[in-house]
Order: sequence, then structure tokens, then C-alpha cells
Amino acid sequence: MIQRSSDIIIEGNNISNNDVGIVISTNSNNNLLKNNNISNNNDGLYLFGSNNIIYHNNFIDNDLNAHDAYSNSWDNGYPSGGNYWSDYTGADNNHGPDQDKSGSDLIGDIPYNILGGNNQDRYPLMFPYVDQGAPNPPLIEGNTNGKIGEVYSYTFTSIDPNDDDVYYYIDWGDNTNNGWVGPYSSGDEVIKAHKWSSQGTYIIKAKAKDNSGEESEWDELTVSIPRDKSINNPFPELLQIYRNIFPLIQKLIQQHWFGF
Repeated sequence: MIQRSSDIIIEGNNISNNDVGIVISTNSNNNLLKNNNISNNNDGLYLFGSNNIIYHNNFIDNDLNAHDAYSNSWDNGYPSGGNYWSDYTGADNNHGPDQDKSGSDLIGDIPYNILGGNNQDRYPLMFPYVDQGAPNPPLIEGNTNGKIGEVYSYTFTSIDPNDDDVYYYIDWGDNTNNGWVGPYSSGDEVIKAHKWSSQGTYIIKAKAKDNSGEESEWDELTVSIPRDKSINNPFPELLQIYRNIFPLIQKLIQQHWFGF
């Protein structure tokens, strides 16, 4: 039982032959449940908390697979998908959430209804989920020193162990990011450009995820943007002023001392 716990991850467990496999109690919110095998229990998963995310779990031969009367998410979007349900009776004849293309994508065409309320697994898996590994952390290549306002290009490369397409999340270290961009083929070089508007030391961070939603660790590259010395430098202006007034000063001295 998870009792009044929030922001935790329940991952990689085999839970079987119990009265209730997992109970998430009241006020247990914002938790992530993924990659668990929940099988042969009287009740597989009972939720009383909210804003929890449940995906890539296998619910197999429980008398009641899941019960949820609250506000929770039961999938990771498309094409990552949701969970495997041994009692799911839907077919897989269409490709994509719009169901306008023929061909199998290993995701059921109709949602799986969760007992207890109006929640659904929108993208139920047709076969038990097997974690085959996340992509490698992206290799980041590009300038580590730059100038304010200059545009610089950076290359991001990640390899997925299953040769799945990959998406990239890029944080530029200046409170801006690209969000998730892609998909790109595994191993392809992806080029993104950026510029910094003020001096400082910035850490570019990037991670990759594959079609199954498995995310890599972050990789980092530090970029130094020094102060532009040509900005607010008074010396050239002072020099010009000096050049302009020096003849006048020289003339005044001559008039004072020599009378001409």
C-alpha cells in the first residue's frame, strides 16, 4: 500500500497471488507506476489518489485488474502506449490514434475502460510489455565558447538499443527549451541552433526517449558566453573627445602665456 505518499516511482516489481496487489490510498498523488507485472491477485490495483500515471504495466489474470474512481492517467500517449490487460478483447487493425491508416501498431484500436469511474487506458498494449532498454544519453557537440547574440549550431546524437526512433528534449540553460522534438532515426545527427542574449556560463542538457517512452539519462555541455567588451566601453568615445578638445586647450594656453 502507498499511504499518503506523493512524487514516487513504483517500477520493476512482480506482484502476484495477493488479495490486493497495489493500493494507492487517499492523498497519494503524482506518483508514477510503470514496468510492473501484476498478476493472479484478487484485485490488481486500487487507486484512491489523483494525478497518478500508470503505464507499461502488465495486468494478467487478476480477478479485478484495476479500480479507479479518481483523476489519473492510464497511458503514456501514442505511440508509447498504455498497459497490457489480459482481459482486453479489442482488435489491432489500424495504425495511429486517428485510425485512418491500415496496419498493426501493437496498440488496441479501442480504449480499455477502468472500473470505478470514467478513466480509460486509451492505448492498451496488445502484448505484455517488455522493457528492452532506453536510448543512450545524447552526445552533444558544438562550440563551448561564444559571443552574446551569435547563433551557434549543436549536434545531438543518440542510439537506441532496439533501433527505435528517438526524440530529444533540449534545455539550453537560459530558461528556454525545445520540448520534445522528433522522431529521428536512431544514430542520426540532429542539428539545433541557439543564441544567448547575455553573458554567463550555460549548461546545455539533453535527453532522448524512444517510441516506448523509455528515457535516457541527461548529457551536458557547458558553454561560456563572456561579456562583449565592445559594449559600454567608454574609452573610444573619451579618446575622440580628447582629440577634439586638445587643440582648443593648446590654443588657450598659448593665448594666456604668450599673448597670441
